Amino acid sequence: MAEQCVRTGIRIDEHAVRLNAFFVLVLLGAFILLASPWVAVFLLADFGLRAFRRGRLSPLLSLSRLGLRLAGRPPKPVDAGPKLFAARLGLGFCGLLCALAFSPERAAALVVAVLFALPVVLESFFGYCVGCKIHTLIRNAREAGARQTA
Repeated sequence: MAEQCVRTGIRIDEHAVRLNAFFVLVLLGAFILLASPWVAVFLLADFGLRAFRRGRLSPLLSLSRLGLRLAGRPPKPVDAGPKLFAARLGLGFCGLLCALAFSPERAAALVVAVLFALPVVLESFFGYCVGCKIHTLIRNAREAGARQTA
């Protein structure tokens, strides 16, 4: 299956994205340990900013960029498209996490947090973008459906 993730022509720093994913992982851990729905609200707001191209306003992305700048890490430019799509998927997860965090379904919220942590770990530690893989599967399914109806 060839990679066919959405491309925007906008370049972002992959190192910042991966460090940002690490911070998301830390916050998911805090959500699980502290049982605070406000952590989920913060994640929802932060993903919302990044999902709709307001990354400059994202506290986590700003912290990531500052940390890399202080560490003297040179940027590694990549297309923003796959990361934008992944941020929108993350926004959906955060919305569900928020809804469950404020409901009596605490166990369901913990399950969602753990499931959400899996692609975050892959991005943070291995640079593996699950969102791009999902986008490719969706595109291939649409194309197969279009061929069947034609």
